[in-house]
Amino acid sequence: MSIRQKSSAHDLESELRACRKELRELKSRLDERGLALNLQHEDAAGLTQLVAELDRAKQQAESASRMKSQFLANFSHEIRTPMNAIIGMTDVVLNTKVTPEQHRALTIVKNASESLLNLINGVLDLSKIEAGQFALEVRPFDLRAEVERTVSTLGLTAAEKGLELICRLPPDMPRHMQGDPIRLRQVLMNLLGNALKFTPSGHVCCSCQVEPKAGDDCVVRFRIEDTGIGIPADKLGTIFEDFTQVDSSSTRVYGGTGLGLSISRKLVQLMGGDIFVQSTPGQGSAFEFHARLGQVSLPDTAHAQIFDHAATVLVVANNPLIRTQVKELLAFWGLDTEDADCMECMGRDGKNVDLAIMDTDFGDFACMELMLSGGALHELPSIVLTQLGDTSITSGAGQVKAVLTKPLLQDELLRALARVFGLRLHLPDNQPTERSLPRLRPLEILLVDDVSTNRELAGLLLGKMGHTVHEASDGLDVLTMISRRAYDLIFMDLQMPVMDGFTATGIIRACEQGLPAPTDMDDSFLVRAVREKVHGTYTPIVAMTAHALLEDKERCLGIGMDGYLTKPLRLEEVHAVLSRFSDTLDSPPEPEKNPDQPETPSDPIPTFSGQQAAPASGATGYVERMLAALSAQYELDREEAMPLIHSLAETLTTHEQGLKSCLEAAAADKLMHHAHGIKGVLLNMGLTEEGLAAKKVEESARAGASPENLRQEAESLLLTTGGILEELHIALAGEHT
Repeated sequence: MSIRQKSSAHDLESELRACRKELRELKSRLDERGLALNLQHEDAAGLTQLVAELDRAKQQAESASRMKSQFLANFSHEIRTPMNAIIGMTDVVLNTKVTPEQHRALTIVKNASESLLNLINGVLDLSKIEAGQFALEVRPFDLRAEVERTVSTLGLTAAEKGLELICRLPPDMPRHMQGDPIRLRQVLMNLLGNALKFTPSGHVCCSCQVEPKAGDDCVVRFRIEDTGIGIPADKLGTIFEDFTQVDSSSTRVYGGTGLGLSISRKLVQLMGGDIFVQSTPGQGSAFEFHARLGQVSLPDTAHAQIFDHAATVLVVANNPLIRTQVKELLAFWGLDTEDADCMECMGRDGKNVDLAIMDTDFGDFACMELMLSGGALHELPSIVLTQLGDTSITSGAGQVKAVLTKPLLQDELLRALARVFGLRLHLPDNQPTERSLPRLRPLEILLVDDVSTNRELAGLLLGKMGHTVHEASDGLDVLTMISRRAYDLIFMDLQMPVMDGFTATGIIRACEQGLPAPTDMDDSFLVRAVREKVHGTYTPIVAMTAHALLEDKERCLGIGMDGYLTKPLRLEEVHAVLSRFSDTLDSPPEPEKNPDQPETPSDPIPTFSGQQAAPASGATGYVERMLAALSAQYELDREEAMPLIHSLAETLTTHEQGLKSCLEAAAADKLMHHAHGIKGVLLNMGLTEEGLAAKKVEESARAGASPENLRQEAESLLLTTGGILEELHIALAGEHT
């Protein structure tokens, strides 16, 4: 073989080796790419599986949430049913002749039942707050009456544990506020209930201060202090968290869900404030919170110095907080005071004082001995303070002039003092002052609303103001009636069947100006009759609806309406509208004065008594809330209001049956109509929260919500209307027995 041939063979082998190497590299790279592709495929498959699993988990969570909501709603309804019966029958008995002791006991039963329903609604409230669907219901209320009512509800609990429950409020505290009394009471009930639960001995004291008014609002500070077991320092930062207890042992010993403080903090924050706690283990705790409220009245000085230092009163109590509380009240009312505990009174003869106010201190021997025959204060006229349920001392026994149960309420003590010293007083919380509005020239008013209860209520209000009311149920009725006669004013509902208020107003305004009616009815006999009757005239039309949105008002004014009233109607607002179209007559006559009753200063602000303050809004005490609203808004007494409540029951029954039929037929339009009707009657009758629930269903139906969501909302509304009707039937049955 030649050298050239050898060289060529060598080159070929080198190239072959190079090719093999390149092939191996290519194969290696292909293997790696194949592996990567396999991995990508596996990752994609895994991701698809993960998404599917997450979707299933989401559906399960949503299903669980719906089931939880349904369970809570059903659970709440099942408890409301017997509780509403208890409250309703308690109302029936309260309206019969009962002794003062029975009246107070029944009132406590009723208040406790309402409080129980409030607690049941705590879990529902928490979910609403977290979902951003919770709103406060601002209304006028009596701050002192609300706080005292809340504290007195827990009087029996405190007495059973041998605890002093003290309600220490400034005697000149401004009484009339704007805020949500129901939620304020819920916070107080949570804090007071906890204090009583975790206090084995000693006292629980609720105090309140109103800071100087800044603008239209004021800050009200509350303090709940106790002598209980206290809270460890390392737990103070967690007690306001959901479902949190101080420790596991407290859950077993004292019970509770751990929701009370969490809900309280959220409610206080909604009221523009915050809540704080100070505590020393083994000594007690003090919870403080503040809320921003609208202040309606000035400090209450109606009974300041009313006794004009005409007597000296000896205050006997072992608890220094009770002594201080009573002395502050007596000094404000103009009575001189001395104070001592029971042991210090053993050697006294009582000659330098005119009256003793004596606390029995749960039957303390030294205190009881003072009043026995031969006791140091036996011959001295006295007012005795004792715990609820103690019948060992009665008024009229010896020199005992009155027996008051603790916690001591200011007006109860003032009444007792007035009886002892022969002074007749007008206490505003028992005898509300009537609002005085200028009398107006009577008008002929056409009232238009498709709900008979609304017509009856508005008609009664206008009738009491001296106006003549004619009724129509829809826009077509309006056209028929104004084609026959003239009216001074029309109150027009907006959303009605057959013909709504907007359409009717448009036709009326066009006919007045001799223009074509903005509908296909222009050539109808009815519109021609209307045009012939009203051409060249002008009849004021005021919208009357539950809608309160700015665009609704602008639409009403744009179509030619002259005013706008939002349901439920308010006496002052209706009077203000009417005064634009009617002349003012002479001033209202002064009420006849009782010559035997001395004049006392009175606050011009209307009084909202403890009986009128609405109970827990968590859907309970419906009749009481309606009576309170009708009294506050329309000055109707029970006899005048009950026919309206009876009418409400009939209207609500009709709409409830219609709502059920719509659910079965999946008819969203008709469902919206019935929800609208329910909303109107409930808002008009003072059941604001329930009316807003109906409004939500109406808006969902209008917005085209999914059938499942609409069904859930409608079923929740049916639970509410069922509870209302159940209580109404009980109350109305009691009216006829």
